[in-house]
Amino acid sequence: MKKKILFILLLLIPFMVKAAPIDETVIREKLDDDVNGSAVIAGDSIDVNKNIDGIGVLLGSKINFTSKSEFAIIAGSEVNLEGEVLKEFLVAGETVTFKNNFKGNRDGFIFANKVILSGNLSRNITVKANEVVLENVNIESINIEASKIEIKESVAINQLTYNENANVTMLDDSKIVNKTLTKSTSLELTPMQKIGSFLISYANSLVLFAALALIVPKLFERINKQNKEIDIFKFVTYAGYGILSALMILILSVLLFSVTIGVYLALLLLAFYTITALLSIIFTGYLVGYIIWTKLVKKEENYLLIGLIGISLMTILTNIPYFGVYFGMFAVLVGIGLVLNLFKKLD
Repeated sequence: MKKKILFILLLLIPFMVKAAPIDETVIREKLDDDVNGSAVIAGDSIDVNKNIDGIGVLLGSKINFTSKSEFAIIAGSEVNLEGEVLKEFLVAGETVTFKNNFKGNRDGFIFANKVILSGNLSRNITVKANEVVLENVNIESINIEASKIEIKESVAINQLTYNENANVTMLDDSKIVNKTLTKSTSLELTPMQKIGSFLISYANSLVLFAALALIVPKLFERINKQNKEIDIFKFVTYAGYGILSALMILILSVLLFSVTIGVYLALLLLAFYTITALLSIIFTGYLVGYIIWTKLVKKEENYLLIGLIGISLMTILTNIPYFGVYFGMFAVLVGIGLVLNLFKKLD
């Protein structure tokens, strides 16, 4: 197993080193000097007043950004930005405030409960929030999806796009060249549409499971062997593996993205985890079917029938109103843990 992992890493190295060279990468709670490279800054309260000549990744509860960064990825509860981002940036938080002297030279993506937007934004800005306030801001193009939009004084926008069902207040002297309203799509489905969606989802799961069972039957044979003796505590253990793996993948991805030569490996990890999450319900369904088969049917194992029973039951349970959402989340975590456990060596 170790030789296989080493071989995969050796194959990845040529692709990783194609990335642009990097002079320095730092991971710490604060910056004492300018960084000639990328930096990951993490802590409870973060004040960044030193320049980052690379990707600045800022993670904390309260973040004050007053410096310059080539790229920026910022996530926190309260985020205040006064500096300059030379290229693309992504900001997420509970309350995100862009001050009057903030400057964004390329595209930006903002996700928050409340966004207060000021400064100079030269390219395309995308905002997803509950409430958006625009004041003392110059924007080339902005696309807003929000419940409430307030446009105050000294606002100049070349292209403003927002959802038509937003509650908008706007001053008459606002300088908006072009305005576009996007239609809000209704999420209410008719009973026939709900039934059709249910059947399509069910059929997709069965087809995907059948393909896996026929192509890699030993995968499900391994699941059977690992779960001869199973109880509720094992389901909780699998769910725990799922939560821990999600946290580890998130931390590793942030660290790898902050290093230029680690970008490809970060993308590979995220792709693997995404595929695992998408398949997790199928594996959880198979495990449930296997338990029913061994406890009630008690016949010779048949992978396809076991999967049919388990996936059918899982599809019904995950579509129960209210309860189904939480059950589905638990099932995804169990499935991820189950897949990761497949790499464990059998006794």
